[in-house]
Amino acid sequence: MNWDGGYLEAQFAISVRDNAGRPIEGATLQVFNEDDTPHTRRLVGDNTTDTNGQMTLVSPGSGFGGQSWFLFMLVPIGAHSPQPYVVLSHPDFEQQSYNYHRLANVDDLDWEAGEYVLVDAEMQAADRLLHRGIGDQLPVVRREFVMTRRR
Repeated sequence: MNWDGGYLEAQFAISVRDNAGRPIEGATLQVFNEDDTPHTRRLVGDNTTDTNGQMTLVSPGSGFGGQSWFLFMLVPIGAHSPQPYVVLSHPDFEQQSYNYHRLANVDDLDWEAGEYVLVDAEMQAADRLLHRGIGDQLPVVRREFVMTRRR
C-alpha cells in the first residue's frame, strides 16, 4: 500500500505561561527528529519567547510518504510516518516534550472564520521552502503551553 502524509504550511503563534498564568520570557522551543537530531527547518523564526511569553514561527509545510503492508495481517513492514517531537525548555522551569503533532494538528481550526496572515517579502526571504507567493495567506495556529517552575 502506498501512503502520503504531511504537515500544513502555517504561522504558529505560541504563548508560554507559568501555572499562575504569568508569561514566561526566554523559553525556547526546538524540534527534533525521532533519532534525536535537531530538525532546523521544521519551524522557522525566533524560537525564544519575548517578554510577553510569545513567539511566532512559520512552518514551511512538509510532505512524506512510503510503502507499507502487514505480514500475515499482524507484522507491520515498510515505511511509517516520521515522529518528530517538540522540546520546550527554560532554565527555571521543568522541560517539556511533546509529539510534534500536538503543535501542528489543525483539526481544531475554523477554516472559514479562522485567522490568516499574508505572506510578505520578509517571511518569504527567511524561508525559501515556503511554497506560497507574496500576498498568499497562511492560517494562524494559536497554541498555549503551561510550564511548571523547578523546585
